[in-house]
Amino acid sequence: MSNLAMLLIMFGAVVISLLVWTLRREHLREGFAQRIRRRQKSSRISSMAELIDGGNHTPVALTLERSQIFYESSALQARLEIARIDEVE
Repeated sequence: MSNLAMLLIMFGAVVISLLVWTLRREHLREGFAQRIRRRQKSSRISSMAELIDGGNHTPVALTLERSQIFYESSALQARLEIARIDEVE
Protein backbone atom coordinates (compact mmCIF):
# COMPACT_ATOMS: atom_id res chain seq x y z
CA MET A 1 0.00 0.00 0.00
CA SER A 2 1.34 3.42 -0.86
CA ASN A 3 1.83 6.24 1.59
CA LEU A 4 -0.92 8.24 -0.09
CA ALA A 5 -3.43 5.40 0.40
CA MET A 6 -2.51 5.10 4.09
CA LEU A 7 -2.84 8.85 4.52
CA LEU A 8 -6.30 8.83 2.90
CA ILE A 9 -7.43 5.92 5.09
CA MET A 10 -6.27 7.72 8.24
CA PHE A 11 -7.94 10.95 7.12
CA GLY A 12 -11.19 9.06 6.41
CA ALA A 13 -11.09 7.43 9.85
CA VAL A 14 -10.66 10.82 11.54
CA VAL A 15 -13.53 12.34 9.54
CA ILE A 16 -15.84 9.42 10.35
CA SER A 17 -14.92 9.68 14.05
CA LEU A 18 -15.74 13.39 14.08
CA LEU A 19 -19.08 12.79 12.35
CA VAL A 20 -20.05 10.06 14.84
CA TRP A 21 -19.06 12.28 17.79
CA THR A 22 -21.09 15.21 16.41
CA LEU A 23 -24.13 13.02 15.74
CA ARG A 24 -23.99 11.56 19.27
CA ARG A 25 -23.70 15.02 20.83
CA GLU A 26 -26.66 16.37 18.84
CA HIS A 27 -28.72 13.28 19.72
CA LEU A 28 -28.07 13.89 23.43
CA ARG A 29 -29.04 17.55 23.09
CA GLU A 30 -32.29 16.63 21.35
CA GLY A 31 -33.09 14.19 24.17
CA PHE A 32 -32.57 16.95 26.72
CA ALA A 33 -34.69 19.34 24.69
CA GLN A 34 -37.53 16.79 24.74
CA ARG A 35 -37.22 16.43 28.52
CA ILE A 36 -37.34 20.19 28.94
CA ARG A 37 -40.39 20.55 26.65
CA ARG A 38 -42.17 17.76 28.56
CA ARG A 39 -41.76 19.57 31.89
CA GLN A 40 -42.15 23.16 30.68
CA LYS A 41 -45.93 23.25 31.09
CA SER A 42 -45.80 22.64 34.83
CA SER A 43 -42.51 24.34 35.67
CA ARG A 44 -41.35 27.84 36.49
CA ILE A 45 -37.97 27.42 34.77
CA SER A 46 -36.63 24.66 32.52
CA SER A 47 -33.16 24.82 31.05
CA MET A 48 -30.20 22.86 29.78
CA ALA A 49 -27.15 23.11 31.99
CA GLU A 50 -23.76 21.53 32.35
CA LEU A 51 -22.38 19.74 35.40
CA ILE A 52 -18.65 20.42 35.58
CA ASP A 53 -16.71 17.90 37.61
CA GLY A 54 -13.02 18.44 37.08
CA GLY A 55 -12.44 17.89 33.37
CA ASN A 56 -15.79 16.19 32.84
CA HIS A 57 -18.60 18.28 31.38
CA THR A 58 -21.92 16.43 31.65
CA PRO A 59 -25.02 17.92 30.01
CA VAL A 60 -28.08 18.00 32.29
CA ALA A 61 -31.64 19.27 32.19
CA LEU A 62 -32.74 21.33 35.21
CA THR A 63 -36.38 22.08 35.98
CA LEU A 64 -37.65 24.24 38.83
CA GLU A 65 -41.22 23.61 39.95
CA ARG A 66 -43.10 25.04 42.94
CA SER A 67 -41.93 22.39 45.38
CA GLN A 68 -39.16 20.45 43.60
CA ILE A 69 -36.06 20.73 41.47
CA PHE A 70 -35.64 18.02 38.81
CA TYR A 71 -32.17 17.05 37.61
CA GLU A 72 -31.94 14.78 34.58
CA SER A 73 -28.91 13.51 32.72
CA SER A 74 -28.37 10.53 30.46
CA ALA A 75 -27.36 8.46 33.49
CA LEU A 76 -29.57 9.84 36.28
CA GLN A 77 -33.04 11.18 36.93
CA ALA A 78 -33.43 12.77 40.36
CA ARG A 79 -35.46 15.35 42.22
CA LEU A 80 -34.91 17.44 45.31
CA GLU A 81 -37.67 18.92 47.42
CA ILE A 82 -37.14 22.64 47.95
CA ALA A 83 -38.39 22.41 51.56
CA ARG A 84 -35.39 20.18 52.39
CA ILE A 85 -32.82 22.76 51.26
CA ASP A 86 -31.36 24.52 54.30
CA GLU A 87 -28.61 26.58 52.75
CA VAL A 88 -27.32 27.35 49.28
CA GLU A 89 -23.64 28.13 49.03
